[in-house]
Amino acid sequence: AYGARLLGRTADIFLPKGTNALKQGMIRAYGGRVHVTGADIDYAREAAIRHAEENGLYFVNDGISLDIMEGAATMAVEIARRLDDIDYLVIPVGGGNLTAGCAAVMAEAQPGCKTVGVQPEGAPVIVKSFHEGRPLEVPGESFADGLVSRVTVPFAFEVFCRHAADGWLCAETPIKAAVHSLAECAHLLAEPSGAAGLAAAWERRALLKGKRVVLPITGGNCSMAQLRTALATPPLFTLAEAVG
Repeated sequence: AYGARLLGRTADIFLPKGTNALKQGMIRAYGGRVHVTGADIDYAREAAIRHAEENGLYFVNDGISLDIMEGAATMAVEIARRLDDIDYLVIPVGGGNLTAGCAAVMAEAQPGCKTVGVQPEGAPVIVKSFHEGRPLEVPGESFADGLVSRVTVPFAFEVFCRHAADGWLCAETPIKAAVHSLAECAHLLAEPSGAAGLAAAWERRALLKGKRVVLPITGGNCSMAQLRTALATPPLFTLAEAVG
């Protein structure tokens, strides 16, 4: 919606039922037309394709567009330029486009860096597909609603498998706790999807001890209901522990 507005156009954005109201509101604030349909992002994508075909519109599919992947991957370009000798880049995975693009960049910029994709245990399709070496279809549901997908998108999955080092799953409670810790310790209001990387890394802190780990916070559309749930969950760590 923001990109379309910069170009003087209006974007039709298709979202699944259950997408948090704040995210919908942000899209509308940037001038986008919101269409809420389907049980998950994959059904919403199918509806968007039909809408584009019926109305002569250009459909932007972030899972098969190299341009979109390269744009997302500029995050890794900035990270690689600012930080040397990164051991792990841990990124939350929805459709896989961002993580795949970043993994490809880091493979060239810092070959010693392991790019890892993270998904919640309740919505594990990309991570499960990665470990089985083939695209799967796995229904999902999670507090981290921005990471829920049902199918693997072939292009993004292919690039992810070629360049990512691993895929990790994370339980629901640590994701809530990560939102709490980021709010309390870093004064960052992260949506659950954006905090999943921290949650997964915390669960593997013994593995990562002494390593240089980069954890991008990939979203800030945290609804008040999600924030209340997160703050009612004990944090991963307190401020005293974070600076101690």
